[in-house]
Amino acid sequence: MVLAILALGTLYAFQGSAISEQWWSWIRRACLATGIIFGIGTLTLGLPGAIFLQVVAGPGGLPADSAWPLAIGITQVGSLIIVPSSLALRVLAPRARGWQHAGLTALLAVVATLLFTVIVMPAQSR
Repeated sequence: MVLAILALGTLYAFQGSAISEQWWSWIRRACLATGIIFGIGTLTLGLPGAIFLQVVAGPGGLPADSAWPLAIGITQVGSLIIVPSSLALRVLAPRARGWQHAGLTALLAVVATLLFTVIVMPAQSR
């Protein structure tokens, strides 16, 4: 979260006047979505990350004492992936607007979170 704030501050410092209001509006909405998903994931104690772990590791893949901290971390990273996913779609599919953009962003974020889960999964449980 700190890196996102620093990145936005740097962007504003160097290019603030050159960036249109439409881009700032998009950045605010993407950060709001990230904050909402981060909050929901934290309030559910990493349940979305646990679902990703269950998909990758299978039933009984990890002991509970190591699964929940990893699930919470995956949930947090998954929520923070929303902003870069949305940015990638703004560059790759600039015509996607509204709910189409939101759906594609969600799909890209889910795929990126699944790849992240595969990468951070302990090798002995794969």
